[in-house]
Amino acid sequence: MSAPANATARPQRVFLLGATGTIGQATARALAARGHEVVALVRPGGEPAQRRALATAGVVLREGQALDAASLQRDGLRGERFDAWVSCLASRNGVPADAWAVDHRAHVQALHALREAG
Repeated sequence: MSAPANATARPQRVFLLGATGTIGQATARALAARGHEVVALVRPGGEPAQRRALATAGVVLREGQALDAASLQRDGLRGERFDAWVSCLASRNGVPADAWAVDHRAHVQALHALREAG
């Protein structure tokens, strides 16, 4: 599939959530391979192999909690501006409380934090 005619050739600065999951890893690598600057918020103490693979692909890793609004701003965004936000966050078990926390609340928090960051 080719890029849309109105697509920008300028590399974008992308903030990524959910980078250590299967889809998140593929997304991070694809964005970095296309020359975009990818900054990913990852859980502290996550899987070392996943982190190495992302770092090798050129992804900047920042440790923090996507489900914690203060951590998202302090540890992830750090008051910086991004051109785009991509989220590959998803609840792991589908239990309603988990789905509500991850699939809804974390995304709403991220949207508000990103708006504040510009």
